[in-house]
Amino acid sequence: MKKMLLILFVAILMLVSACKGKDNSNDKLNIGFIYVGTVADNGWTYAHSKGQQEVSEMEIVNETFYYQNISTRKRTEEVIDELINEKNCKMIFTTSHDHLEATLAKAKEYPDVVFENCSGFVKTDNVSSYFGKIYKPWYIAGQLAGIKTVTNKIGILSAHQINECLRIVNAFTLGVKSVNPDAVVKVEFTHSWCAPPKEKTLSEYLISQGCDVLAHDTDSSEPEIVSEKAGVWSIGYNSDKSKFAPDMHLTSVIWNWAPYYIERVNKFAKGVWQPAITWGGYETDMFGLTPFRDILKPEEAIIIDNTLEKIKSKELNIFTGPIYDNKGNIRVKEGQVLTDAELLKIDWLVKGVDGNLFEQ
Repeated sequence: MKKMLLILFVAILMLVSACKGKDNSNDKLNIGFIYVGTVADNGWTYAHSKGQQEVSEMEIVNETFYYQNISTRKRTEEVIDELINEKNCKMIFTTSHDHLEATLAKAKEYPDVVFENCSGFVKTDNVSSYFGKIYKPWYIAGQLAGIKTVTNKIGILSAHQINECLRIVNAFTLGVKSVNPDAVVKVEFTHSWCAPPKEKTLSEYLISQGCDVLAHDTDSSEPEIVSEKAGVWSIGYNSDKSKFAPDMHLTSVIWNWAPYYIERVNKFAKGVWQPAITWGGYETDMFGLTPFRDILKPEEAIIIDNTLEKIKSKELNIFTGPIYDNKGNIRVKEGQVLTDAELLKIDWLVKGVDGNLFEQ
């Protein structure tokens, strides 16, 4: 009897010890991220990776995994399989419209996994989409450019002739014209999200045409480097580009994905995640501008502060008519405000833009 009790006692001790030493990581989440570029691009992917880093520090998260430079549907599907089957991820963020088709296909194959796609504007039972109204800070960046230009010639490099980029160019130009009716915005399209050599060449070209402020919605930092060398103002995109133009950086329009990622991961962990299409404004903290007030006169700063306050309070709707395109056609009538649905379909350039669409 004593022997049996001793054996039972030892077994209990071993069980208690095993429980104390148990790895609880399996109770936490593994989260996957798929990037279209490299985390070292100081641009779009870098901004997403900063959000991933904050997710990885959440108590409910065991580990985050990422794949970079993924752009084709085939490769996207392959890495989704790996994230699910090898990394045990139950939630995956695909951070580009380039990933949308693969995301939707794999979502059907893995109904117990939830997916979040950036900029797709679609949803299914286990797929959500998210993006931000980045054109709003671009309007303010346009005001800054309109204030600082001396030549009244402002350049902007735009990646593609698609709705997303055209909204940026148009909002930027409307901002310029709101403070400087005489200024013109010259646009050049790179036809690529990230093409450093082409961005360098086109930046130099715009400056040679008299542009003394240079903005871009592309990924690389070549426009800042060229601007710094030429002594003209630069406006960056995606992340803070000031280190590439320490003397000539005006501001950067930046993405801040962490608040959205943390919110969605928390909802998933609590079992209250629901598919949604999010096109967030200032209230979501998805975006903003880097500091710029030190290079403005007090009266100039007041203009910018008033605009920012009106946009945040929704007193100012940027795309309010009358608005003409750069061919002279009325696009938004007097008093009309473009709806979100109409903004998503913009395929024209506003008056004040020197440039044409559908030209290579």
